[in-house]
Amino acid sequence: MTDPYTFGRKERLSGRNQVETLFGAGKSFNQHPFKVFFTVEETGKPLEIKILVAVSKKKFKHAVDRNRVKRKIREAYRLNKSYLLNTLLTQTTNLNIGFVYVDFEKDPSFTVLQKAMVACLEKLTRQVNASFTAGVNAP
Repeated sequence: MTDPYTFGRKERLSGRNQVETLFGAGKSFNQHPFKVFFTVEETGKPLEIKILVAVSKKKFKHAVDRNRVKRKIREAYRLNKSYLLNTLLTQTTNLNIGFVYVDFEKDPSFTVLQKAMVACLEKLTRQVNASFTAGVNAP
């Protein structure tokens, strides 16, 4: 991850096994308007972060509305991921993150999503660092 303001294909979480592991065995926390799932896997390789963005089809019937919210969430992550990268730079782990939008607002403002994303990334950093200082890796 050379440029902190890009969001390429390699940063997207895909694959049935990885997604099932994320939602099945991963840890989670709530930070309105998101529910954040994450898994940390210790590797000998440099830090690798992959994310997944999900918006409920039950709450947003039209794909246009779901895609608009997902696009705003990805952009908020792209602009603020440098905080996460800078604080976890020395780690040799794979970090998989899932952002699930749980609010009912069809067209949230970008500033609201960006503030929530910053809060999510700060909380996520604290939890990941706590798991390393305790010596217990997340599943």
